[in-house]
Amino acid sequence: MGGSLAVLALVGCNNNPYSDADQNRKVLYTSYREAPRTLDPAVAYTTAAHAITGEVYETLLEYHYLKRPYVLIPGLAAALPESTELDADWTLYRFALREGVLYQQDPCFPLDAEGRRTRKVVAADFAFELMRLADPGVNSPVAEPLGNIRGFAEFAERLSAAREADENFAARPVREQYAEVGPMEGVRARGLYALEIEVSSRPRFSIGSPCLLPLLCPGRPWPITTARTDARVSPIIRWAPGPIFWRDMTSTRG
Repeated sequence: MGGSLAVLALVGCNNNPYSDADQNRKVLYTSYREAPRTLDPAVAYTTAAHAITGEVYETLLEYHYLKRPYVLIPGLAAALPESTELDADWTLYRFALREGVLYQQDPCFPLDAEGRRTRKVVAADFAFELMRLADPGVNSPVAEPLGNIRGFAEFAERLSAAREADENFAARPVREQYAEVGPMEGVRARGLYALEIEVSSRPRFSIGSPCLLPLLCPGRPWPITTARTDARVSPIIRWAPGPIFWRDMTSTRG
């Protein structure tokens, strides 16, 4: 008795919810239990935020995750910092930065000579971010421990006093405010790729801890020119210098 087997092929039907345009691109899709309130590295200190910022931002130092106990290794730094005891109260740390590291391309940057909208990460960017962390208006959750950096608390006091004394000063861009009341005494950019930070020796303050966190990722002391829905979140996360480019986030909650 002859017979035949019929196979029904469902051509073109699949459950892939993602764009076909991303099939041949290096795109990572992931999900989170809750949306972060902000991705500004100066204030993003929750588990939900760190799940994103830890992937997108590069930091001065990192942990070698295959070694136990944990061992510090360079990140944006070219090597582990050199330390010098200045006196009984202060220790100087010198960081040499990796040269040629670029921010992710974004319209907030002007075109460079090669037609890219990016620029190199330099030591002044870290000095600027430390001033942001000291800024009382930013209200960073790590401002108190970072008060062990020489001049950190004094910079915050000068900035607050200048804003209270002159409303025109308070209305100026923060980069201009920081330039006028700064610099921070214990933070210096030596050329493009050398950073010096003086920290308290009494009590002894570990410079390694803040250098491991996205909180101290390099900040860009120029205005954001790109129109975004959330000016606190999108521009900063998009031009971070890390290997992953944050494109968008969509809420699926009703």
